[in-house]
Amino acid sequence: MNNLILKLVKENMDNFTKQQKKIAQYLLEHYEEAVFFTAEELGEKSKTSEPTVVRFVKKIGFSKYSDLQNELRKVLKGKLYQVDRLNLPTEKNDLLSFVAYSMNKDIESIRKTLKNINESDLNKAIDWLLSSEKVFIVATHAEYGLACYFGHSLSWIRDKVFVLTTLHGMNYDEMYNITEKDLLVAISFPPYPKYTVDILNFNFLKGIRTLGITDNENSPISLFSNCCLYAHNEQISFVDNSAPTLSLLSVILTLVSKKDLNRANKKLEKLTKFWESSNLYYKK
Repeated sequence: MNNLILKLVKENMDNFTKQQKKIAQYLLEHYEEAVFFTAEELGEKSKTSEPTVVRFVKKIGFSKYSDLQNELRKVLKGKLYQVDRLNLPTEKNDLLSFVAYSMNKDIESIRKTLKNINESDLNKAIDWLLSSEKVFIVATHAEYGLACYFGHSLSWIRDKVFVLTTLHGMNYDEMYNITEKDLLVAISFPPYPKYTVDILNFNFLKGIRTLGITDNENSPISLFSNCCLYAHNEQISFVDNSAPTLSLLSVILTLVSKKDLNRANKKLEKLTKFWESSNLYYKK
């Protein structure tokens, strides 16, 4: 494990101010969590402040906070697995308090996701989802459910949508004929399954348009995407916090349908007739 940053922090402990020592101690004890924090959040967790965190970062030789985060990611090597997340402290032990804590974290994460939406990138994503001849969606492991939701819902308002996975060879083989007229959407969060990254990288290098849905601009998904949208990823348990990602995907679907309302209505009308004729829904 590359723990040079932790060694640097420990060796400089005597040179820190009283407030900076609080940050240093927190990083040494909770670096697995701290890698996902903003400077403001690290200040709150260490009982200091965001300006103190910024000064601390410069004290240990970094020009900006994101540089410190990158070094912490090297320590983790991008692999905070479910067993590690299970042991993350939640600060709440009784049942109802934890429910409130967890749901409030979801709300907070959705707000942070909203704050970080780039309007230009969002418009580009909507246009690509409408104009592309085919849309391929790739996700594995924990994100596969998100891909199914997004792909299934998108297929209600446009044709030729394929969700790729190693479990369904037919859909995977469809990608053999992917062209520059198509779009590949990749959904992935830490620890970033290799299958998703490899598929994205391969098509990105081929010149295929790629849209990433991930947690931050340092993600490998962001690296191989022509356009990327970010959902805040607060990890408080062994399961991913999918609330902000689902919220973002739902917004994208709604905006896509509204941008070409005529096409969406025609497709949904056909589907509704089919659902009714096949007695899909329960009736009393």
